[in-house]
Amino acid sequence: MPIIEQPDRINCLLYNLARGHALLAGRTQISQADLAPVLEVAFDSAPTIRSKVFRGLLEHNGTLKTSQVERILRCSKPTALKEMEALAVLGIVEKIEVEFEQPIPPQLQTQVEALAVKEGRCEHAIRLVERFAWFGCDECKSLRWAMPKC
Repeated sequence: MPIIEQPDRINCLLYNLARGHALLAGRTQISQADLAPVLEVAFDSAPTIRSKVFRGLLEHNGTLKTSQVERILRCSKPTALKEMEALAVLGIVEKIEVEFEQPIPPQLQTQVEALAVKEGRCEHAIRLVERFAWFGCDECKSLRWAMPKC
């Protein structure tokens, strides 16, 4: 079961990081430029796998399908689903229904859905909850450092 840490201690540490970054730049006040290292440290403070999924959410406008998580983590579907569930339990994402890519005739809908479940091919998806939606917006993207693609 994931553990939710209380925010006071980490808030103080991240604030001091921003202050230190400002001092290194010769300033006595924090500016938007000081938020990039704070955001990166905050993202990297999570377990590696969760951090990768969270960064994937940011790159895909706050929503990821199971197949995307599999590619990001280079893992199996059960592992991807487990990590998606962990983020949902932590209250960072919500599970959403995924529509089939192609419209399915109504007479085949039940058969296609049953086959997808049986074969383990149905897609699941997660989306950042409203409280964390800011991380997926352009404002947050503009504050982050440009990270090279691996």
